[in-house]
Amino acid sequence: MKPYRHAAIAAKRYGGRWEDYVEVHTFFDSSKAAYPGHGHRMFLHNPFGLECAERVFGRHLVNSDGLPVPVERLGLDHCVEDVGRMVAVGEWLDLLPTTAWEGTAKRRKRTARLREDPLSASAELWGGTPEDYRPLLEFLDLPVVLTGGNPRGRLLSWNSFGAFLAERALGWTIALDGGGRLPTRQAAEDWILAKWGFIPSLQDVSENMKRDSFVRGRMAGDGIRRRKHEEAGEKT
Repeated sequence: MKPYRHAAIAAKRYGGRWEDYVEVHTFFDSSKAAYPGHGHRMFLHNPFGLECAERVFGRHLVNSDGLPVPVERLGLDHCVEDVGRMVAVGEWLDLLPTTAWEGTAKRRKRTARLREDPLSASAELWGGTPEDYRPLLEFLDLPVVLTGGNPRGRLLSWNSFGAFLAERALGWTIALDGGGRLPTRQAAEDWILAKWGFIPSLQDVSENMKRDSFVRGRMAGDGIRRRKHEEAGEKT
């Protein structure tokens, strides 16, 4: 389903115009610009995507009728309309085989230092204090937190698309203690390079993904019908 159709449904459910919602729904499909296959959904059609959207758009948007609408609710709707339900980050990861490049980063001195201790190494390289870089590390590691500590969660965010997400969620630059700024994406891309030995694309990550029914959206109809049934029950 394209962003316009998601937005039109939202306008019927929450009021306002479709234009009020289309940017949020475009965001959830932005991974398709980097990887046009169905597998692009694994990167934002999940709780990580909801967290990202709230950081970009805030917890609520106000539609043209003056009504607040939770961004999380719009994200949940988007996932139901595309894949039938909210799919956990871990479920997406279960569809991925172990890739040959995981854990094979080249051990150059600078690369190894960034890999082992990105906060301190970044402060040494670019200035500021290690804490200046913590918000970036916490953002990139959010999928790990959402999977209860599974390090493979980094596959969703430590990639070329994740660097752009970090820039959008955290801002163009990192403010350094004592003055100065560093481009957010510069730090993110250097960390990703140190982690894997290269900066993987979304296709690199999702290559050979198992094509379960929710990946292709075959459960979307069931999810929409279930939502309508629940809404009808709430009104009675």
